[in-house]
Amino acid sequence: MKFMEKLSEGAGIALTYAGGVAALWFGGACTLLSLIALGIAGFNAPVALILLLFGVAPLGAGFWLFRRGKLLKEILRVKLQKELVRKAAFHSDGRLTPKELASAQGWSVEHALNVLKNLAAEDPERMTLQLDYDSGEVYFEFADILLALQAPTSNEDLDQVYCRYFRSKLVP
Repeated sequence: MKFMEKLSEGAGIALTYAGGVAALWFGGACTLLSLIALGIAGFNAPVALILLLFGVAPLGAGFWLFRRGKLLKEILRVKLQKELVRKAAFHSDGRLTPKELASAQGWSVEHALNVLKNLAAEDPERMTLQLDYDSGEVYFEFADILLALQAPTSNEDLDQVYCRYFRSKLVP
């Protein structure tokens, strides 16, 4: 994610929280005033309508906005975490152990392992759990990063790759 995307998404979350809190305060104040009016004037349709429109509806909207803000905050946290993990994986040549991630991010090894397992479960096409039988160590492979690191870099290498590709398509 680019800085402006992070900033705009964070601002949207803050605005959602602020709207939720404002709606809760407004709904609470209107509910309190409507209940006082119901106590003084007795039950009548206009006061009950005001209670429903300006008290209960903003309270419901405030709770919904507040929960939505929490959900958006969690989604942003996961996106940023995924970005950090992918950067660490790129620096370790597409193979990342929980110990490497924990030391790079200042997390515990258990937390790093949980993050890696969750990301592998979320995107099994790009990230796989592997076990080194010799050392008994668990590591995660990022297929797209491994492929990008193994890609040819010079124009001559690219020409050879293209020639092999087209030959395989032309020759039955």
